[in-house]
Amino acid sequence: ENYILVFAVFAFATIFLYMKIAYEQSDSFALTFFLFMTLGMYFRTFNTVRYYFVLAVAVYALRYVVNSQYIRFLLCILAAAFFHKSVLVVIPIYLVAVYISKKWHYIALFVAGVGFLLAKDLIMKIALVLYPSYENTSYINEVGILSGWISNANGIIRCFLILGLCLYFYKDAVENDRANKVYFNLNIFAVMLYVFGVYLPLLSRFTYYLMVPHILLVPNVISYIEDAKVKRKVIGLVIVIGLLYFVLFMRGAYDEGFRILPYKSWIFGVKEYIYANEIN
Repeated sequence: ENYILVFAVFAFATIFLYMKIAYEQSDSFALTFFLFMTLGMYFRTFNTVRYYFVLAVAVYALRYVVNSQYIRFLLCILAAAFFHKSVLVVIPIYLVAVYISKKWHYIALFVAGVGFLLAKDLIMKIALVLYPSYENTSYINEVGILSGWISNANGIIRCFLILGLCLYFYKDAVENDRANKVYFNLNIFAVMLYVFGVYLPLLSRFTYYLMVPHILLVPNVISYIEDAKVKRKVIGLVIVIGLLYFVLFMRGAYDEGFRILPYKSWIFGVKEYIYANEIN
């Protein structure tokens, strides 16, 4: 009955947490804020209110994982689960991310990923046990591997670009930084899920728990770059990619599920716009 008030409370709590994350857990508040806006995270909070609130709680709770304060981490996640139970998946994932560090760990992950792909039918049965409400709905469709990769191209490219950045500066920025190592491993998990688990329904609901830490990982890695010229170039590249990503996001801003724009902008369909005016 008071949905506007409820929305306002959630909006305040969600943005407060994201700004607190940017201020306290990032090496560059400005760059984290920029990525938060251009990667579409802020605008998505308008529609998926409960999900983005618990997502903020999960990313905030990463500080406790990094500092080995596991009881506090569990309490945060369990409290968030009262709003959206999907957040429970981060308990094992975030904890495992702390301990992945050796080459054989990553090889084992790759082997497990291949197994995840080969055991598609079994994994789908388990997914439906966890989310029985999705059975016999439009979410459960036979998704081809190739078509799944194409439909998730934005997320896949983003994860691989960040993977490349981290690997290039791995020794200086990731190897001996506990927080960056955790964020790096979460990005690895996102890559694995996109590549080997693309058939899962509502895949983005799970990958975003792994990808939102990008807003911390990218600024933190850049902060380790000592060469001023290289640092400026990397920041410039991140800004350009962020703006391009934002343009791609806004192309579908009128779609159901987003509705950031109440109309389809002619800017993203110039040819159609000119043709329609010529006909008239």
